[in-house]
Amino acid sequence: MGHELGPFEGLTISTSGHNAAEKESLGRVIQQGHGVYSKNMTKACTHLIIKGCEGPRTISEKERCEVQQVLKINMLKEHACIDG
Repeated sequence: MGHELGPFEGLTISTSGHNAAEKESLGRVIQQGHGVYSKNMTKACTHLIIKGCEGPRTISEKERCEVQQVLKINMLKEHACIDG
């Protein structure tokens, strides 16, 4: 039986604007989908999941340049079939 690709295969994903429990949950989902979860934003990150654009945390230009894709949490839920 061959290797089955997960939805996050080859991606290194970080988060922004989530509380500790949400980050832990997202990290599990990302790893279950064969992705790499990064607690900190680094140049290795390919995607950033944001909770929303409101609130005290905004995405800086530096962060935008360091990731290929910025996803809202609703998009992750939709594509990975997760709850919460």
